[in-house]
Amino acid sequence: MKREIGFMDFDLFRNIIKQIKGYTDFVWLHFLGEPLFHPQLERFIDYCSENNIKAGLSTNATILDNEKALMILNSKLDRITLSLDGSKKETYEKIRENSDWDTTYNNIINFLKLKKKINKKNPITQVQIIRMEETKDELDTFKKQWENLADEVLISPFYTWGNQIEEIVVKMEKQERLIRLYRKGRYPCMVFWKRGVIHWNGDFVPCCADSDGIMVLGNCCKQKLEDIWNSVAIKRAREEQSKDNYNSPLCKNCVEWCGAEKDIFYPFSRILKKLIILGRDLENAIKRRI
Repeated sequence: MKREIGFMDFDLFRNIIKQIKGYTDFVWLHFLGEPLFHPQLERFIDYCSENNIKAGLSTNATILDNEKALMILNSKLDRITLSLDGSKKETYEKIRENSDWDTTYNNIINFLKLKKKINKKNPITQVQIIRMEETKDELDTFKKQWENLADEVLISPFYTWGNQIEEIVVKMEKQERLIRLYRKGRYPCMVFWKRGVIHWNGDFVPCCADSDGIMVLGNCCKQKLEDIWNSVAIKRAREEQSKDNYNSPLCKNCVEWCGAEKDIFYPFSRILKKLIILGRDLENAIKRRI
């Protein structure tokens, strides 16, 4: 990345939460950075809860020491993803350079034991591995390692960040890479209508593939979110998508666009799909309680 690194100011965060209250029931408190570094993380989590908005975060667990584990478990966080890139030391340290397997592994084990000890149901805890060329032969082992310890085990598909950087794309599992690169058709991406990402400095971008802020549609320090969401810039982006124009630097090579062709049952087919996902989530929730 070339953009400046920093921490989001709490006053900016509070202003954002006030504006989205009633429009969404969940926010992720991370974007590329490691959220456990933020000195006011607990304050951010609590403010979400005070406004009836659930909060989740994803961490690589490298600094999830006992103090931070207790802070998270005593907070009102709803969901946490603990990312561990591999089922063994050699794989993990090859992928996540300058990290120590023993430290990270023990941090996660300690967190899960503490959660069980103090009998906390939340945050829902998910241990995650990314399916990629280096990990493809360890996925079953990884699942067995964690399925009886965490609430959920996630084998996450490889994310190319919009297929923008070749050095990243080549780490994708070869078979998956071929499937995505030769994906048939292209449809308008729903992120322009459904989601948004706010960088630490208030820049609003349409999706999490925009790591460097190449499609900034507004800034929450200077504008209301409502005005950004209905701005000329975002309307232009939506219009381009609707007209099958995917030539923006962010979108032109993307293999992770989120859209689908309309069918004769549209929009009922989309509603049915949502109901199926909701039913699956409910089933998983019931299993966790049992």
